[in-house]
Amino acid sequence: MSLPIVHLYVTAQFDQGFDKPEYAGSLLRGQFGRMLKKRLCLLKDTPCNECSLYNHCSVPALFDAPGPNQPVPYVIHDPLWGAMHIPPGMPWRFRHTLIGHRAIQHIPLVVQIWDRVFRQGLGAPSNTGRIVQVEDSSGQVIATAHSTGVRLVADTPVTRLKKCPNLPSDWRITLHTPLRLFFKKQRIMPQQFKPEHFCKSLWHRLHALAHAYEELQAHLDLSDTLRQHLFTTPVEVKTLAWRKWQRFSTRQQAYQDMSGLVGQLQLHIQHPAVKELIWLGAQVHIGKNTTFGLGAYETAHADCL
Repeated sequence: MSLPIVHLYVTAQFDQGFDKPEYAGSLLRGQFGRMLKKRLCLLKDTPCNECSLYNHCSVPALFDAPGPNQPVPYVIHDPLWGAMHIPPGMPWRFRHTLIGHRAIQHIPLVVQIWDRVFRQGLGAPSNTGRIVQVEDSSGQVIATAHSTGVRLVADTPVTRLKKCPNLPSDWRITLHTPLRLFFKKQRIMPQQFKPEHFCKSLWHRLHALAHAYEELQAHLDLSDTLRQHLFTTPVEVKTLAWRKWQRFSTRQQAYQDMSGLVGQLQLHIQHPAVKELIWLGAQVHIGKNTTFGLGAYETAHADCL
């Protein structure tokens, strides 16, 4: 059964190269949002939630939460941690995840906005480039480069995520980007981390998404019984470290500390529905600041460890 979630894998090239920051998720998110509003917003001096066009506009459909204190319908993720120089012509790939039917129906617009971002320069006019292609989670190419921009492949339906198959019981989870967890407004450091912190963060994330996007709720078992199964899942910490990272907020004109947990956890999962929840968490990230890719984790299983 297909879920109302789509992964878009965007491959780009730079004309003069690009000095990628330590983590580019925040940069990508900011550039996409600014270009989206620049190209589509008709009432730029009006906040989105006060705009008379709110329910008819693509900007909030792709970039805003459907309601107060609800999650936004996207995750933008840079899979390469670490500052590096990307030479001219070298492919660079990142992922843009769309959540919910309303955002998914705007995929052609998402592709064109990314094309504009790179043609005008990612973060600076000197960082111009182009989109080479866009793929979905099945590896199917849905858009390719063209002399005048990027062009969608005709009559190509985008593959939505399907529920994970029957998986083994022993899982290893690798936390790739800082997982930012809090307890009583205090961030959880490696020495304070407890196994239930991971499970509670996962539950909170999926519960919030399911209530914000009803079409996702139909695919999830969020019963109290399953919550108990999840919270009692055996979790063993293999390695855990604190990754320091800060981003510059253009809006606040200040650096913000975005440090968090990275490392590996070992889980033994018997309940099939718990396996689905943990697999789904890997698709949508967990913890704070998932919008620009924090809280990313990858799952591996006993037969491939």
